[in-house]
Amino acid sequence: MDWLQRRVEELEKKLGLPIILRPVHVPEPAFRGRITKRSDRIVLEYRDEVPGFFWHHDILRELFAHLEEDRFDISLYDEEPDP
Repeated sequence: MDWLQRRVEELEKKLGLPIILRPVHVPEPAFRGRITKRSDRIVLEYRDEVPGFFWHHDILRELFAHLEEDRFDISLYDEEPDP
């Protein structure tokens, strides 16, 4: 079992809801990820522009950290560079 599956199972047990991981391709370049809590599940959407590469693991770790703190219904975006 890899770290991702273990982590999802740990959080499902803690939160009492299934977690759905959904890679998304969005036109908004600053979008990184989103947590949406529904009555019967939690959906984690994360930007996955290059299938097969694992750079999105950092995004998932950040989303998992928010779940650990019981923070739901949030969106992550890249910061705008200072002018």
